[in-house]
Amino acid sequence: MRRPLFLFVGTATGLTALALAGCRTDEIGANTRDVVATQTDPHQGGLVIALAPPDATLEQAQVDASGPPLGYQVMVDGQELVDDDYQLSTGSVLTPILIGGGAETTVGYLNAGSHSFALKPPGGAAPAFEVDGEIQGGMMNRLFIFGSSDARQGLFASYPFTPADGSEHVVAVNLLHEGSIQVVSCSAASTCTAVSPPLGPGDSFQGDFPAITSDNGLDSLSGSGAGIGYQMIPSAAVPTPPILMASPALGLSDKQGTAGQAVLNFIVAPIYMSPDGQPQEWAD
Repeated sequence: MRRPLFLFVGTATGLTALALAGCRTDEIGANTRDVVATQTDPHQGGLVIALAPPDATLEQAQVDASGPPLGYQVMVDGQELVDDDYQLSTGSVLTPILIGGGAETTVGYLNAGSHSFALKPPGGAAPAFEVDGEIQGGMMNRLFIFGSSDARQGLFASYPFTPADGSEHVVAVNLLHEGSIQVVSCSAASTCTAVSPPLGPGDSFQGDFPAITSDNGLDSLSGSGAGIGYQMIPSAAVPTPPILMASPALGLSDKQGTAGQAVLNFIVAPIYMSPDGQPQEWAD
């Protein structure tokens, strides 16, 4: 049982992966919006953005990643998103929130309702990607941006910060450029049943299932293989593809619970898989 390279997934029943990094700069425009890192109103919704690389293969993604870094400025409702970063040497400094392909970043809390989101090259005038979406209040909202460079798509998924007692929540989206996956529920390592329809590229699924606590409280599968996972759709060529773990849906520190508390929200969002259904990982 392995966890893939990268997983990710706006409505209460919709689903969408991305990377982000903060980059210090003094060239911050006046039209900025500060990150709200702590929920100040129960009607606010949390937002995490994930940006999948546009490359069809992991090999090409690694080639592109070896070149000069490219980050996009995150825009919310036409304003540049910034964080108030305190530096001992200079005091408070506004740091732009930049995002690049291959991971995910926490945006913070926004008021419920419709918002516009965009990624813009630093210093550029025209956004490289734009999408409108509905932030569900009192819930976690995840925006996944994926697809090839000339056909980028945005997909929102919203779900409660905490699942109902005795249950865990799974959100799945297929970020592969080709190939289908399915979410499975397992009572043991070799006893699993599909609980989602086949998910082709860009398809999504959400569901609640009885909670099964893993040994470390972070894995979606226990040591015996019981719990929730996913796999490539079985075929004649690969009749028994491996069962892979979902990833814990982290992202907002004030909603993660106390130390040692089990994570009960999970994300399935593979980007690259080998022909035999194994997750493909970055080479060292």
